[in-house]
Amino acid sequence: MRANRSPRRRWASALIATCLATVPAIAAGGPTSASAATCEVARPLRWGSKGADVQCLEQTLVDRGYSLTTPDQFYGAATSDAVRSYQSAHGLLADSVAGVVTLTSLGILAATVLPSPADHSRDDTTIRSEVIGTSVQGRAIEAIERGTPGGRVVLAVGDIHGDEGAGEAVINWLRTMPVPQGIDLWLVPTMNPDGQALGQRHNANGVDLNRNFPRKWGPLGTPGYWQYAGPSAASEPETKAMVALLDRIKPDVTLWYHQDLNQVDPAGDPAVYEAYARFTAMRVENVTGGTYTGTATQYCYGVSPDGTAFVVELPPRVPGLMALRHASALFAAVKA
Repeated sequence: MRANRSPRRRWASALIATCLATVPAIAAGGPTSASAATCEVARPLRWGSKGADVQCLEQTLVDRGYSLTTPDQFYGAATSDAVRSYQSAHGLLADSVAGVVTLTSLGILAATVLPSPADHSRDDTTIRSEVIGTSVQGRAIEAIERGTPGGRVVLAVGDIHGDEGAGEAVINWLRTMPVPQGIDLWLVPTMNPDGQALGQRHNANGVDLNRNFPRKWGPLGTPGYWQYAGPSAASEPETKAMVALLDRIKPDVTLWYHQDLNQVDPAGDPAVYEAYARFTAMRVENVTGGTYTGTATQYCYGVSPDGTAFVVELPPRVPGLMALRHASALFAAVKA
């Protein structure tokens, strides 16, 4: 009976329902679910991918009438063009990447692309939610703890720049998804609620909070400058709140979401950030173009010298299933 379904099955059913609700309708005549497909793809695919997963994608596109030569197990120009054509025809983001949304639409997404409910605790409740500080204008800065207290401490911060808010969609998934056993998960939806409210990079004092941390801080610019570091190290209440949290929980892995370069900025343990990049089909590349003093990741390494802290630069648009993919990638990365 429906009332007796296990938490694992309820979670799986909810995930399937979300996928079906998010992906546009598929043209009549093609497979409409993974069960109708003759093969499955177990990972996001992009230019340069190789193997049986690519052949499955290519054959499915051929069967749908998208011109390709004989499937050759290599994601090159022909495969990329066919994927883009399919995406355009079905109202998807035409980025030539066969990710969760595209694979679901094609009906070939394998369950292993997302974490298996069997790998997770059945208790997905919040252990605690606390206000760790307030912004310049008095808005609360919230931190949520979930998972296994005393386990491997993982912290994810939705945004530090107020005009880069897509990371909050990832945090929203992480607030409800089952957490793998042994992970002490901490979430900060936003470190800069005033910047969000004002639609700007800086806090209400005009300070770039990602240049205001008290490790390797240096004076940078004046008010109005895009990287203004503030009058002194940790001068801002938002920075003080985050410093206090980092000092207290000493995370083993910290992930800071930014926008909109669509890349992973490498730092710390390559096994962690490279696993995240593979899962999301993002490139690994250093972020350049700024002066990087007093940054959040630099402070993380002062608190946890043996830990890993890195930046994920999300793309300009992060639809629902892409946010789910990134939430899933965090768990895949910390288990790598």
